[in-house]
Amino acid sequence: MKLRAMIGWSVGSFTSAALVGAVSLLHMRFMTDSLGIAIGVAGLLVVLSKVYDAILDPLMGVASDRTKTPWGRYRPYLVAGALLAAVSVAMLFNVPSGLAHGGRIAWSCLSLLIYSTAYTMFRIPYLALGRAITQDFDERSKLMTFSVIGSSIGTMAATSVIPFLLAGFGSDRSAHALLAWLVAAFVATGGIATFLLIDSEGEAESVPNDTGDRAHFTLAQAWRAVAANRSFRALIGFKVVLFSGLALHGAAIPYFTRHVLHATDFSLGSVFLMQTLAMMASQPVWVRIAARVGRRKGLIMAACMEMVAIFAWFLVPIGQPSPWLQLIGGFEGLALGGIMFGLYTMLSDTMDQARAAPDAPGQDGILAGVFVMVEKATGALGTFLFSAIMAWAGFISASDAGTVQPTSVATGIIAAIALIPAVAALLACLFLREAPVRRTGAIAAVLLAAGLVATPHSPAQARERLPAGVIIKRIMAAADGKSYLDEITLPPAAGSDPAALVSRLYTTDTEIGISPPGTFIDWHRVSTPRLLIVLKGEMEIGTGDGRRYRLRAGDAALAMDLTGQGHTSRMVGRVPVMAMTVRLGKDDPLRSRASSCPDGMAAQDCVANNLSIQRPGQ
Repeated sequence: MKLRAMIGWSVGSFTSAALVGAVSLLHMRFMTDSLGIAIGVAGLLVVLSKVYDAILDPLMGVASDRTKTPWGRYRPYLVAGALLAAVSVAMLFNVPSGLAHGGRIAWSCLSLLIYSTAYTMFRIPYLALGRAITQDFDERSKLMTFSVIGSSIGTMAATSVIPFLLAGFGSDRSAHALLAWLVAAFVATGGIATFLLIDSEGEAESVPNDTGDRAHFTLAQAWRAVAANRSFRALIGFKVVLFSGLALHGAAIPYFTRHVLHATDFSLGSVFLMQTLAMMASQPVWVRIAARVGRRKGLIMAACMEMVAIFAWFLVPIGQPSPWLQLIGGFEGLALGGIMFGLYTMLSDTMDQARAAPDAPGQDGILAGVFVMVEKATGALGTFLFSAIMAWAGFISASDAGTVQPTSVATGIIAAIALIPAVAALLACLFLREAPVRRTGAIAAVLLAAGLVATPHSPAQARERLPAGVIIKRIMAAADGKSYLDEITLPPAAGSDPAALVSRLYTTDTEIGISPPGTFIDWHRVSTPRLLIVLKGEMEIGTGDGRRYRLRAGDAALAMDLTGQGHTSRMVGRVPVMAMTVRLGKDDPLRSRASSCPDGMAAQDCVANNLSIQRPGQ
């Protein structure tokens, strides 16, 4: 993984975060407190733009997957999207003074639509590039820390520096207009820099046996692929609920500091400054947490921390908000750092699952499109809820920031900033209560496949949660002689219990070996197909397409690269690697056995036919 690509990835994250941070934090309040647009109308404009944006996201994903240019599929969109975004942010806060009330509404609506188009044009291809930069499981964690750091710096520039400058310039309409040009310049520069730093080498890597079907990949096929990706669906469910609450919480913050605490924008900026610094500082910690407990559990931990931080806003004393605001901002930053890290690393992992499907190549763009679409949809929902709460509470819009609000408005803001979002954070964790299929049960599944054990499992209630079959990794040789890794579903055993997953194969012999760390086996192919099962330690497989894959204890791979260059093997980590090799028949390696009993044994003498099995829930 090239350093310049990691820096480019970070710059792209900075660019999109600065753009979204400035607009999300300040524009709605600008419409209500500087343009005199009623909060219900302002909220409706934001919601409509986000709904439009959400519809545009998957279309942009399909379009970028189909694009073919000398600069790659995704990179040209980075420049085009950033330049259009710079124009849109300047328009959002530079409303001509001569416009009547209806004209200000129309100008704001048009500016929001241009902004939504530009952000989608940049963000979707940017996310799809993440997998092209590296396919290594651990390198991807490192890459995502660069993303969070870049995003944190961009957020700090938009939500801390800009409010500080607004406070100094008076927070009036002219100050917003001046600072919008500054944000526009940063966005345009960031998009161009991202394009230059991330080359198109990674994009050239195609899915093995990709015969050009990418150009005919339809939107209907894309949606079916999303529906079939169980881990992606769970991740999206988590994000929908959590981000709906976060959108409501974020929309309420600038109103809370001004209309509840009666604090200046300097206090607003200090909250986000502490939040951003904590997000950046937290990344090494979240990497270690994910390595120790797993990405899913780490993400749940971060969401629970965010729930506590959100509720703490309810406890901020009105008469003396400092230093409580800053402390809460810092704690919330720690939680958000874990949420962002977990979300984007798990997104790339779900892209790997989509890539493994032989009939659905090139889904990175569409998955990224749906992923970002959720951000827009939940942003729309959160904004709608906030504007509805404020309209119900009797919020008064004005052409300056000095209007006194009724007491009911403060009550509505407190509910929007603390109570409702905290409940949403708790409910979101329910979607991640089960681990993804990707790394669970590999040893048991492969032993079943080899016919070495027959492990019944799963009650009727759990039957729906089983995958379609025993899925393991496979190393194959392409037509050009280079090896690649995909996934394969082993054939189900005939007559096996439908409540359990069993594959029963013929094997020739079994070997168990232990190798010290650092052992390296150069390019080699296998003489016969074999199942490689890691029992202890960690090893790295290198394939002919230039990729590297980590196999840890519990992981397995079916090596079938009998021709060509083969693959490499390296024992990594600090402990010896214990691995079991189960050899299969050369002519028909996946031929199923009819029974778990040894050949020639009478049925009544076979223990496998006389087992008393009790399943959970029975």
